[in-house]
Amino acid sequence: MQIVTSKKSGIKNIEDLRGKRIAVGDQGSGTEVNARTLLEGFGITYDDVTVDYLGFAEAADGMKAGKIEAAFFSSGLPNSSLMELEQGLDLQIVTINQDKLKEIIATKPYFKTFEIPAGTYGNETAVPTAAIMNALLVSSDLSEADGYKLTKALFDNLDGLKTAHQAANDISLETARDGMVAQSILELKKYYDEQAAK
Repeated sequence: MQIVTSKKSGIKNIEDLRGKRIAVGDQGSGTEVNARTLLEGFGITYDDVTVDYLGFAEAADGMKAGKIEAAFFSSGLPNSSLMELEQGLDLQIVTINQDKLKEIIATKPYFKTFEIPAGTYGNETAVPTAAIMNALLVSSDLSEADGYKLTKALFDNLDGLKTAHQAANDISLETARDGMVAQSILELKKYYDEQAAK
């Protein structure tokens, strides 16, 4: 989660968003769901802010034009819209209190603590934020054999995925079941067991 504002806004942490006009992502998108959940975890509802349902590019444009004061971006690092925005705006990344986030994680285990590394968007130090685990979901109708093939293809081709998108660097067999939002399929366990036996 990358929550951004301008340095002149005075917004430093998520609590400072109260009373502000913010972009939370397209309505019903993963970004919007995550934004709403995080805000509520900090005691802020949509009644406490003015919400604009804007995608990444539109949110960046809205910030440049001064129409919104902050925006939520739920994506891998770095986000291309934010990299462009950084060129024309004195960008400030909003901090998420990690102790409070851990309380949220107790009931929303798909979140985890994370830091946006120094230098990602011109930030001099790492910025504490929340991260969401990506999940590969399949239909319960998927055959056991096809589920195994899919799992094997994913993990056997990680090097290629890593060259396609840097977010794939965070995928590993050891952490693949962390933050699971759904039942882990049997075929995934079968693949794990095979790898452990090697």
